[in-house]
Amino acid sequence: MLPRSCMVQLKSLISGHESINSFMSKKFKEVELEKNLLSNQLYDHQKQIRDLTSDLENREKVAVDQCLRHDMEKDELLSLVLCLQKEVSQLSSSSLTRENEALRKELDKSKSKLKDTECKLKNIIQDKVKLEGEKAQAEREIKNLQGQRAILERDILKRDSLLDKRHESRSDFNTVRGLKAEAQQNLQNDYEKFELIAFEMEAEISSLKEALEITVGEKEEAYVKNEVLNSELEAMDNKLNTAYFEMGLLKEELRTMEQRLTDSVSSSKGFEDSVNLLSREKEEMILQLTEALLEVEVEKSAWALKEKSLSEKLNTSNYEIVKLLENLSEVSSLVDNILKP
Repeated sequence: MLPRSCMVQLKSLISGHESINSFMSKKFKEVELEKNLLSNQLYDHQKQIRDLTSDLENREKVAVDQCLRHDMEKDELLSLVLCLQKEVSQLSSSSLTRENEALRKELDKSKSKLKDTECKLKNIIQDKVKLEGEKAQAEREIKNLQGQRAILERDILKRDSLLDKRHESRSDFNTVRGLKAEAQQNLQNDYEKFELIAFEMEAEISSLKEALEITVGEKEEAYVKNEVLNSELEAMDNKLNTAYFEMGLLKEELRTMEQRLTDSVSSSKGFEDSVNLLSREKEEMILQLTEALLEVEVEKSAWALKEKSLSEKLNTSNYEIVKLLENLSEVSSLVDNILKP
C-alpha cells in the first residue's frame, strides 16, 4: 500500500497537470483570437490605406482637372476682356461726338443756306408781283390808248363824212388830214413805246420766272438736302445712343468678366490650397498608417514571441505530464503488485 504522502503528491501532480492543460488551452484560444483579430485589423488597415490612397489620387486628379479648367476659363476670360476693351476703345465717345458735331455743323450750314434761298425767293416773288402790277398798269394804259385811238379814228371818220357832206374847201380838208396823220402818228408812237415797254417787261418777267424756277429748284434741293441731313443726324443720334447703350452693356459685361476672373483666380487659389492640404493630409495619413503598420508588426512579433514561449512552456508541461504519467503508471503497477495477495 502506497504511503499517504505519495497519494497526495500524485493527486497534486494530476491536478496541476489538468490546470496547466486548461490554462494552456485557454491561452491558445486567446492567442488564436488575438491573432485573428490582428489579422483582421491588418487587413482593414491595408484596405483603408488602399481606399485612402485611391480617394486621394481621385481628389488629386479632380483638383488637377479643375485647376486646368479654371486656367482655361481664366485664359478665355482674359481674351474676352481684351476684346471687350478693344470694342470699348473703338466705341469711344470722342470719335462719335466729333462725327456728330461735323454733321451738326453741316446741317447748320444747310439751314443758313436755306434761309438765304428763302430770302432770295421772297425778294424775287416781290419783284415779280411788282412787275406784274406794272405790266397790268401798262396793259391798262395800252388799252386806254387803243380806246383813245379808236375814238380818234371814229371822230376822224365822222369828220371825214361831215367834210364830204358839207363839201368844205380843200385847204380845210388838208388841215384835217394833217391833224389826223399827226394824231395817228402820235398814237402809233405811243403804242410802239408801250409795246416796247411791255416787251421789256415780258423779258424781265421771263428772266424773273427763270430765276424763280432756279430759286425754287435750289429751295427744293436745299429742303431735300436738309431732310437728308436731318435723317442722317437722327440716324447718327440713334447710332450714338445705341453706341452709348452698347458701351454701357460692354462696360457692365467687362465688370462682370473681371469679377468672374477675380472669382476664378480666388477659386484657383482655393483649389491649390485644397490640393496642398490634401497632399499634407495624404502624407500625414501615410505616416499614421505606417506607424500603425509598424505597431501591428511589433505586436505581431510580440505575440509570436509569446506564442513561441507558450509553445515551449506547453511542450515542457507536456513532457512533465508524460513523465508524471509514466511515474503514475509505475506507481499504479507498484500499487497493483502490492495489492495482490
